[in-house]
Amino acid sequence: SLSIDSGGEYSATDGTTTLTSTSAVGGQHSFRNEGTFTHNDGKVSMTQTSDNNCQIKLGGSSFYDLDIETYPKSNRCIDTFLVDNDLTMINGYFTQNNKTVVVSGTCQIQGDAQFYGNAVAGGPTATFGALDILENGTYSATSGTTTIGGTNDTPLSRTDPGVFTHNNGTVEFGDGTG
Repeated sequence: SLSIDSGGEYSATDGTTTLTSTSAVGGQHSFRNEGTFTHNDGKVSMTQTSDNNCQIKLGGSSFYDLDIETYPKSNRCIDTFLVDNDLTMINGYFTQNNKTVVVSGTCQIQGDAQFYGNAVAGGPTATFGALDILENGTYSATSGTTTIGGTNDTPLSRTDPGVFTHNNGTVEFGDGTG
């Protein structure tokens, strides 16, 4: 896990930072930022196999690239969740937890990985540059608005039997400029 206390700073490598466990500080966290996190265009890879579900608290910062490989446990947002480039869910679960999610690049959901939006009325927003649901991957949308697209030529791809569930939310394609 990575915990950055108030006033603390962490400047990540431009390669890969691997998080393999959780911290019990302030709840079970795989990533907790209350200071300053600088991603330096690097990747954070969460591969913990703890017995606990984990929380991700970005504290106003963002990841550049993020890989999640935490099966059978889940990671859930504690605050606004920002990925400046790509989110790759290899396995495990990611829960939006009624928070805004923005992945500027591609969100790829691989086999046995599951992304859960919120199925509560008026849920939060989720925005992806592209959404790629591979075989056995699951995207369960927010009941709010999911926006997919912008500059990517293939904003949504799904490989059978990949699953896309709309949860009675709105799904928009493109950057919203018409």
